[in-house]
Amino acid sequence: MNRLPKETQMGAQLQLNYQWTHFWLILAGMWTMGGAIPIQAKQTQPVVIHSVTLIDGESDEAVENATVIFQQGRISSISMARKPPFPEGAVVIDGTGKFLIPGLWDMHAHLSYWGEDALGMLVNAGVTSIRELGGDPDEIEGWMARIQSGELVGPSMVWCGPYVEGLEAEDEYRLKVGTTKEARVAAHTLKDRGVDFIKIQPRIARDLVEALVSEANSVGLSVVGHVPQGLSAIEASALGLRSIEHLSPYLQLSEEELEATIQTLLKNGTWVSPALFSLVAPFVASGEDPSMDEKIQKAYSIVRRFYEAGVPLLLGANFAYRDWPQQPGSGLHGEMVAFVDAGIPAMEVIKMATAQAARFSGKSQDFGRIIVGKVADMVLLDQDPLRDIHHIHSTNSVILRGEIMVPMSK
Repeated sequence: MNRLPKETQMGAQLQLNYQWTHFWLILAGMWTMGGAIPIQAKQTQPVVIHSVTLIDGESDEAVENATVIFQQGRISSISMARKPPFPEGAVVIDGTGKFLIPGLWDMHAHLSYWGEDALGMLVNAGVTSIRELGGDPDEIEGWMARIQSGELVGPSMVWCGPYVEGLEAEDEYRLKVGTTKEARVAAHTLKDRGVDFIKIQPRIARDLVEALVSEANSVGLSVVGHVPQGLSAIEASALGLRSIEHLSPYLQLSEEELEATIQTLLKNGTWVSPALFSLVAPFVASGEDPSMDEKIQKAYSIVRRFYEAGVPLLLGANFAYRDWPQQPGSGLHGEMVAFVDAGIPAMEVIKMATAQAARFSGKSQDFGRIIVGKVADMVLLDQDPLRDIHHIHSTNSVILRGEIMVPMSK
């Protein structure tokens, strides 16, 4: 039996004037270590979920009364017929009144800072894949190997290993470079380590970034990260960063500067990972209404502008240290709520957290949608997330690579 956290009820409800009230009780630390999620069906058994409302991660509309069948870790059939045939010996789940979405992606995770129990917390919240954005490479590789072997329950990962930064950077989880030659060598070092991409932190000079991006691209790796100190988002995009992390580069821009930045991001195909909830969470944790804060309103406005202009967006909790208010799993739920509060439709937010994240990560062949042939990563919800995005927390069960997991609190 795999060990995963379960929910408990604790803390007094915050009296906010909108829907963070119950939701923050979840986000503020209700995950206790040690709750168990038993595996209900082995991958060799066919599993049928019938009469469910299907939100497939790509389509603009949900489909009612769908039947989804998966076996040996992959989706084998989807039917809209009223009474489709079920495979012999199948495990049958009645999805009446429930909602099936693809497994979620957290695109801003820092596992090494939090620790191993983050893996279970992520799965328990329906996060079946993550982008690991900087940590101890030996530790992360060890977790990935144990997940692949079945010893450990955890999400699939794309990862970068240590950050690349200049010589004046902190020592923790860094690969430091001081010359363009060292930057080029770093690209090969990380490629040989088996990472999926490279991430930079802000204390790195322009010429080092330019050399790193050029060499990384030549060996098939992209570079993502913070805007380097002294540069603008326009300059970082022009240097070839595939995604820019956080909203700080945009918060002080004038309207004209923001519009110019948006046009540059669109021209260069640069994605933005706002980590919006990491700005909102401290307000909510202290019992304040974040919508009343001028900085939060500015952040909401920028994210909405990006969405309306067509700048591709990634959702991520930016969880790391245990004393931060955003936590593994629930922090991504908070990010989804914050995006909707910023004015983005719930369906679009779900797409961003599933199919769009898989596409960015180069994993759309296997992940991100509920269609025949994809890996069976799905979340069965008791309530409609399109009617209220807070219902993203109403997890009935999580299907992780074809295995059904049900929180013992259910």
